[in-house]
Amino acid sequence: MHDSEVAAAIVAGDPDGLAEAYDRYAGPLYTYCRSLLREPADAADAVQDTFVIAASKLAGLRDQSRLRPWLYAVARNECHRRLREKAGAATSALDQVPEMSDESADVTEGAERAELRALLRSVTAAQPVTEPEPVTEPQPVAIGEQHDRDSPAAARDAPGSAADDRGQRCPAPASR
Repeated sequence: MHDSEVAAAIVAGDPDGLAEAYDRYAGPLYTYCRSLLREPADAADAVQDTFVIAASKLAGLRDQSRLRPWLYAVARNECHRRLREKAGAATSALDQVPEMSDESADVTEGAERAELRALLRSVTAAQPVTEPEPVTEPQPVAIGEQHDRDSPAAARDAPGSAADDRGQRCPAPASR
């Protein structure tokens, strides 16, 4: 049976035509609806509604050989309708939550205290308490003063350093 014959049977009210369309397209339509809706029960409901709509509105399809793409379009529209309803229900649920004034509750205070308490426990359990080292200010170095061997300046000026290599690779400026 071709799609046009199946569509004609559905329009004529023949239950075998609707059964043929269901047998042929219910599985792929379910997979398609599941990809849009994610929930198996919602996808199954969308497929069922797709065939209910097909049974009642298929007479309006001008080219009955286009049954398959028409069913997919109906299924897509049904899925989008369900997604809009879910989004509207979520929004209306948020609208029903009463407003709270700043004086009525401080939600973050308890969470911050619990987080600080957990952080302090983890730090004290992992390491023994010791005195912190004193913080010293860096001392300025005068120009021409001898640098410590471990300082960055000493490493920069050391033979074999990148700065020393650059000097060896660059040619001397030409005299005029």
